Amino acid sequence: GKRFYRTTTLLAYLQSLHISHIYLHHVRYFPYLFVKSLPEFAATLGATYEVTLHDFMSFCPRIHLMNENWRYCGMPTDPAVCQRCITQNGMLTSAPFSITAWRATWANILGKASSVCAPSNDTATRHQRFFPTLNIKPWHEKEAANLADHAPSKPAQRKHNQPLCIALVGNIYELKGANILVACARDAQARKLPLEFIVIGNCTRQKQLEAIGVNVTGRYSKEELPRLLSNAGANAVFLASTWPETYSYVLSEIWQYGYFPIAFDLGAPAERIRASGKGALLDVQLMGNASAVNDKLLEIIL
Repeated sequence: GKRFYRTTTLLAYLQSLHISHIYLHHVRYFPYLFVKSLPEFAATLGATYEVTLHDFMSFCPRIHLMNENWRYCGMPTDPAVCQRCITQNGMLTSAPFSITAWRATWANILGKASSVCAPSNDTATRHQRFFPTLNIKPWHEKEAANLADHAPSKPAQRKHNQPLCIALVGNIYELKGANILVACARDAQARKLPLEFIVIGNCTRQKQLEAIGVNVTGRYSKEELPRLLSNAGANAVFLASTWPETYSYVLSEIWQYGYFPIAFDLGAPAERIRASGKGALLDVQLMGNASAVNDKLLEIIL
């Protein structure tokens, strides 16, 4: 019918372009049947393809290794545990209901790629737990090391008994620690701690934050960030992400503009901070304890 005609016409057009190589970045919004047939599609075009791993979609249909509380799930290797998770919490990509089938699909895609690369060793290592035969190349290491050269080894000092200012930068939603930020701000207010927070960017919890006196500056351009950080008088920048981020360009910007990052000991940000010595790490177990997080922030900066 018409669908077959459109498909064959599109395929003929693509073949006429003589595509020799395909860069596969993200297929979250593609139908599963297309994703499953990617190796055959490339072969039909006479093309090779390479894959860049931007998150954990290849073995986690929820993409970010998050549980129902928007927290890191611990990355269990037992497929039955993951099956229960997607049954309870749903999926964020077009995938079959079977976690085993999904991972088999991606084992085929990754196994037939001409190369597979990742933005950090942490991301590569996590994928190799599920696809142990893959040769994954990290590709951001040199840039990460150079950026850290601009960063201070200690947070900015407290001035004239003013509250310590902790900035969060970017689009702060649940995976970026929005819930943690609200809890920390409330705890700081309740205990009258010398600690204040500011969001340089947007936040899904803006109304709650503003109700307790936390400023949310709104969307900004990249060029505005140094001025906004300076105007805030930030002593440190808190990377409150609750999933193992694969790189973190915000961390790169923080270092570039000379600020001290504090992050949970999770994912590529933790790997980069530990390797550079420019920043501080919080135990992941503190995520559910705002008072303990605030106490640790004060300990690090004071």
